[in-house]
Amino acid sequence: MKRIIPVLKKHKKKIAIIVVIGIVFLILLIGLFRAINHLTPDRRASTFGDRCELTENIEITASRKAEIIEVVEAHDGMKMSDRDNNPISVECNLIKIFVLVDDATTREQVIEMGNNILLAFSEEELRFYDLQLMVDSDNMESTVFPMIGMRHKTLHGEVDKQFVW
Repeated sequence: MKRIIPVLKKHKKKIAIIVVIGIVFLILLIGLFRAINHLTPDRRASTFGDRCELTENIEITASRKAEIIEVVEAHDGMKMSDRDNNPISVECNLIKIFVLVDDATTREQVIEMGNNILLAFSEEELRFYDLQLMVDSDNMESTVFPMIGMRHKTLHGEVDKQFVW
């Protein structure tokens, strides 16, 4: 202890500078970590935020998916796509439906099929789910396809009964 006090008195300015630099460095380090946390997303949180809470009580079941598949395959020249073995994908409040058509299928037939798909859903399901109907052809030279139809949910007011193409 007797040795430390004279050293501290002798190097008082240097020690004060080192302490101030240390405090400033610590403040900058804390600020940097806070900035990084603020600018980067929380990986533990849901990608969709709290939007999925609306659809928790209205689940799209396997039987509902089977009804949609029946509606699509009832139309000539149309079948469900085997995309990732999942032609109907439900992600939070979005239902994606993937359909393949043959060369003879027209745009009007696809629009009619889309309207029939909407009839397979209940009013309550249509209020809480967005729908995307993705139609493609095996023919790479097709001038009509691919087509994408979208229908936005309506939480208040009338339920829209058509896809927007």
